Amino acid sequence: MKLSSIKVSYKLWGLISTLVTLLIVFSAIAYSELHSELLNARQLQVKEQVDSAYSLVKYYGDQASVIGEDKAKQSALAALSALRFGDDGYFWVNDMQTKLLMHPYKPQDEGKNMADVTDANGFTHWQAMVAEVKKHGEGYVEYAYKGPQVSHSEDKVSYVKGYQPWGWVIGSGVLYSSVTDIFWATIKQSASIETHSNINRPYQQCNHCSQHHPSIKNGNRTFTTHL
Repeated sequence: MKLSSIKVSYKLWGLISTLVTLLIVFSAIAYSELHSELLNARQLQVKEQVDSAYSLVKYYGDQASVIGEDKAKQSALAALSALRFGDDGYFWVNDMQTKLLMHPYKPQDEGKNMADVTDANGFTHWQAMVAEVKKHGEGYVEYAYKGPQVSHSEDKVSYVKGYQPWGWVIGSGVLYSSVTDIFWATIKQSASIETHSNINRPYQQCNHCSQHHPSIKNGNRTFTTHL
């Protein structure tokens, strides 16, 4: 069959289908990059917040010679316990032996050794946090969080930083679900706009041309339409 014998309307539909396929592929790539950017942004936010919390602890550490170390530690823990950021961001503190010193949502565990406590997948994340601080001084740790703020376990990434003078590990984290919620909300809005602008409009153009140019339906006329 010669290409010239194919009806013009069929050629139009084929062209539009190709354009739509390309649009979907490019959108998928863009959305993947968007998800990575959102996740990196939240991870950076957590790191910056932990850096701020570290500065607060250091402030009280510098006051230890004046008010006494015990008082300085108590004041630092009380300040961090009340500190919040974003919608539900908080901080906790444990020592280098994985003893939990402060956790605003798990006060019943304060003073407890968390070495053998595991996440939803059996991973000893508290040990991993201490190991990260001992090895690098600070860093990220991923695990499956389970706690009073969530109804089921959720993937989480936390940033931990050591305050060496007191042997503390200061940490905070973000649930991946919070990033996913933002991601899908963005996709929903973007997809709605793209569907109207880039998919529906060409199809409507093609239907309009077919209805108002009978010769196109019969494949007897060649014309150019701007998509």
